Amino acid sequence: HIKSQTKELSISKARIIAHLFFDGTMYRSGYYSIMRYINSSKGLIEQFIYDVNEVYGLDNPILEKFDGFKVPYYKISFSSKKMYDDLLNYIPLHKNKKDLLPIPKEILFGDNKIKIAFLTAFFNDEGSISNDGRIMGDLKNEIMIKQIISMLREFDLPFKMIDYKEKNGLIYKIYLPKKLEYLERFQQLNLFDKSIITHGKNILNKKENILKVHVEKLKNPI
Repeated sequence: HIKSQTKELSISKARIIAHLFFDGTMYRSGYYSIMRYINSSKGLIEQFIYDVNEVYGLDNPILEKFDGFKVPYYKISFSSKKMYDDLLNYIPLHKNKKDLLPIPKEILFGDNKIKIAFLTAFFNDEGSISNDGRIMGDLKNEIMIKQIISMLREFDLPFKMIDYKEKNGLIYKIYLPKKLEYLERFQQLNLFDKSIITHGKNILNKKENILKVHVEKLKNPI
């Protein structure tokens, strides 16, 4: 059984939905309905476990840790037909592939807390900050990335978009022009939250720590 669900979307539920769109996945296999989230940040994995317990009352996840990589990562899986059925209201995989689905309207037209929860999950899972301080995010889903841009503009973050080809098709990349006021606003909204960098020069650093360094550099140019 799961907890009975309210019409009103909570922050925890908005985060679950977001992570399943991004670094997560949900699928049916035989008798099983699986919701899974993969991340290198233990803090984000723990938050996902907390959120699922908070929203659905489930506390029986399977947690796997994968060592032997430069950055170890975790995989957390829940099995629940009722949770899966509820999530189809927001992630209607019976209607379309995940890369063609829009942001659920409960989030798109939700209040600011709900929007920020969704955007934070996006930058946790798909966001990065380069060594020279450029904030970026990538997605295959063209509809959703354009909705994310307009949502970010509501918070006065004027992200721009480019696309590039990969072997599996087009990827859409958004980036924030590197101006102190934009970086500070991004920082105030805490959109990098608990996420860590998984490759490149700043590997294993928290993204928000690298952002802090670049905010200071822009404030005090040498």
